[in-house]
Amino acid sequence: MDRNTIEQFFELIRSGLWERPADPEMFRDGADWKALLRIASMQSLNGIFADGADTLPSGLTPSPDIARQLFVTLEGTRRANLRLESVLAELVTLLRSHGIEGILLKGQGLARDYPEPHHRMCGDIDFYTGSDYERSVSLILGMDGCENGEEDCEKHFHLTYKGCTIEIHRHVAVSPDPFRNRRLQRWAGSLLGNPSALRGIEIGGVRVNLPPVAFDSVFILLHLSEHLLWGGIGLRQLCDWCRHLHVHRAEIDHARLERDLRMLGLMNTWRILGWIAVNRLGLPVEEMPFYSPESRKKALGCLQIILRQGNFGHYDPVRRASADSGFLQRKARNGMKVVHQQSELFRLLPREVLSYLPWYLADGVRRIFTGK
Repeated sequence: MDRNTIEQFFELIRSGLWERPADPEMFRDGADWKALLRIASMQSLNGIFADGADTLPSGLTPSPDIARQLFVTLEGTRRANLRLESVLAELVTLLRSHGIEGILLKGQGLARDYPEPHHRMCGDIDFYTGSDYERSVSLILGMDGCENGEEDCEKHFHLTYKGCTIEIHRHVAVSPDPFRNRRLQRWAGSLLGNPSALRGIEIGGVRVNLPPVAFDSVFILLHLSEHLLWGGIGLRQLCDWCRHLHVHRAEIDHARLERDLRMLGLMNTWRILGWIAVNRLGLPVEEMPFYSPESRKKALGCLQIILRQGNFGHYDPVRRASADSGFLQRKARNGMKVVHQQSELFRLLPREVLSYLPWYLADGVRRIFTGK
């Protein structure tokens, strides 16, 4: 990718993310708007990108064709958010009527940290119900219009409803390392098991429970770390992290955060991705706990992978190479994808790869023999 185009892209993202005008001097000599839009699409940042482009003075703005594409995408993003919120409200209302108070993970809860929540490209509904998991799944499957219901792992059950993907979580996350997994489940249970510690916001006219800030400050990074090791992440997830740290900066207990990160083995990943958050996405350095300038080289290596692979690694040729749908073919394809990802990351995150890959492979063999 052209270096100047990359710099222009990040300037527009910083503009949209922090509500400040983009630097017009960076665009005086022109811009490859098709290339810029492609990067934004690969990273699922079209809305934030459009907000940044809208701050440029007349004469430096995108061509009419690109502007039209941005408008259509932005309107589609807004409608998708509204549809997802309507389904979420319906889901919460159904479960609450049966005495189940679930917790929304990521998604529309994090969107509320943005200046324009409906400009954030939405994904699935991740809803944690813990000990009420089986009853929740049964109730939701009874809704007219549910499709493609499947428990694809011990962590969650996923289905489609009114065009939206819903994942009902038994666990917020699961590690293939049984020792780390025990620590992870204890940590999650201690923070999510206290109803009085939960936050609440209104979405679609319904009050929705959110995790405590202490949970999200770690969980966003945990989710990033898992997907980075497993198949890839996008800048959208890093933007979510930046906005959370910024909006809740006064509420974050740094001592507890450090203890939790070290207990879960996440401090090194935090520092590497934190360098990207500060130096490319524009998070003020004072709002990034444990910022490490020494992480620059590894951070730039991770950034190259993120830019090439796109959101969740969807543009990685290894991931797109096959569409086999059989159980063994799926397992083989996923295993190849993970090994490929780990081989790229080994020089950047050797400790994390060595502590993850053996357990992942052992778990994969177990699943092949158990058919799960």
